[in-house]
Amino acid sequence: MWNGFYNAAQAQYFAEQQEIAGRIAALEERLTNVDTLTLRREENDEVMKGVLRYLLGNRFPTMPGDVLKAFTDAKVDVEHGTGFDTGVIKPDSSEWTLVRQYEEIVRFVNQAIEWENVVTFLYSYFWDVPASWDFIRQIEHPDATRQAFLRAGSARVVLTVRRGWETRWANFVDRGLLDDPTAPDPTSPYWTIAQEIAAYDDRNYPGIPPANPGKTAARLEDAVFTTSPVSVGPSTGPVSIQVANSAGFLVGAQVVIDSVRGLDHSQEAQTIVDIPDATHIKVGRLRKAHTGTAASPFPVTQPGEKGELIAEWSEYTPTSGIDITVASNPAQDG
Repeated sequence: MWNGFYNAAQAQYFAEQQEIAGRIAALEERLTNVDTLTLRREENDEVMKGVLRYLLGNRFPTMPGDVLKAFTDAKVDVEHGTGFDTGVIKPDSSEWTLVRQYEEIVRFVNQAIEWENVVTFLYSYFWDVPASWDFIRQIEHPDATRQAFLRAGSARVVLTVRRGWETRWANFVDRGLLDDPTAPDPTSPYWTIAQEIAAYDDRNYPGIPPANPGKTAARLEDAVFTTSPVSVGPSTGPVSIQVANSAGFLVGAQVVIDSVRGLDHSQEAQTIVDIPDATHIKVGRLRKAHTGTAASPFPVTQPGEKGELIAEWSEYTPTSGIDITVASNPAQDG
């Protein structure tokens, strides 16, 4: 009888050990089978969430309490995401108004900052709570970048505000308003879907080849181009130039003014000192005369920081690596 109890206990012990080993193997598989791109996106999401909490504090909810209450009242499984209960929520007009308000905030936060170009510096574990030091130091992960991220006690994050959004972003952080009523154009348009997709595709991750290695997809630093249908200059003082559109030009930036009169090519670079309205820019001076008409306007260009790809080609270079050697006589083998 004793042998029977012993064998049963031993079998139960081995079964428990196998179950534990199976759970360990399943956990290891979950850790190692996550692709690198997913890990980098998760890390970027956590950085973004931490930045918003740091800048905006508890007064900025990523999910408004009223919206959450609408989901819970409708018996939505909020623990697994509201998107899996399509059709359960039938919001009334007041709930739709609330959703639209936060929809604008979400879009603004994701577009005002170049989240695809955020730079993060991870700092050592001892900048975290001392009680967690031993635990943090023992964290291991098969992905070296994820392990460094998990072990970091603090981080420095460098944000780049998208060009043209500087005042709106500062106003949002300081006062919680999406637009500054005193700004020249408080109704500045949001990004188009194409621009947002381009910026998303242009995001680069450590250890992963970039999807667009040649140039920035968003292309926010490209040259700004317009034309002028009038004749101006020369002048030793500031000159206002009528242009087709002054959007994108910046005070303090240099513009290249280029006009052609027969064989005379009058080109010069001047600094913008003012942008009075949507159809004028003012430069500090003009050394030359520039003639433009409605039929033949002259170009005005604000050069971009990045070059423009105008052509590309592939060269064919023969090498001995493509030689084929026949070591037998086909006639004899036949």
